[in-house]
Amino acid sequence: MTQTKVSPLTSDYIQELCQHKDGLRAIGVGSGASVDASDSLEEQLERVYSSAAERIEKARKLELLVRWHKMLASRSSSGTEQLLEVEQQIFEILRGQQEPGKGSGEATQASGSEGAPSSGLSGVSDLTAGELSKLCNHICEIGILYLGGVTSTYLQASRPQFEWLHKFEIQRSGRMQYTGSPSEAISALELYWCRRWMGDFISQCSAIVQSFVSALDTEVLERLGLNTQTAAAEESEALMAGFTLD
Repeated sequence: MTQTKVSPLTSDYIQELCQHKDGLRAIGVGSGASVDASDSLEEQLERVYSSAAERIEKARKLELLVRWHKMLASRSSSGTEQLLEVEQQIFEILRGQQEPGKGSGEATQASGSEGAPSSGLSGVSDLTAGELSKLCNHICEIGILYLGGVTSTYLQASRPQFEWLHKFEIQRSGRMQYTGSPSEAISALELYWCRRWMGDFISQCSAIVQSFVSALDTEVLERLGLNTQTAAAEESEALMAGFTLD
């Protein structure tokens, strides 16, 4: 079988989470698959997913979910409900349960936004493209300060597959440049996906630099909606909806 690579830190974190939450028993409930506590994370994925490509995809999603779980756990504003939802998503992957929304690829492709929430995201935000670009570049500059040249790589890796986001050109320096008009009004949907992008970028950086979040300007986070309970709820809802976080 093709070996599925999961980082040791992620594997250890999930093992501890399973033990703390009695997750091994939860994984086996109703799944039709036995779970051996002695299995490694890679072995468990190989037992429930026959396709090597699917195992790699699930391993990558576990990495992102663990980073997001750590980020939620570090937020004083995040309630236990959001943490439990992310944990449930982790357990569903481990037991091989089909994620909600999968199997309807045509609808997802047609939307071009990985299944964005259908309610509450109409209308225009209070930000222009120039203002949004400035806010995002503050986060990028903190990334450059701590991570240097790999900042651009992290930005590329964390960008959701939402077409409008490609208007932000990622420069080798790690900064972003908006290729449209700076006076362009930003819709609520566009702001939602930009927030998702920056939130995932921050979580990736925080996995390496624990003090990363504390270095960010709180006013910038507030304007992007990244340090509010509402944003945390939206993002964990997106995870539970089975969105691709590539």
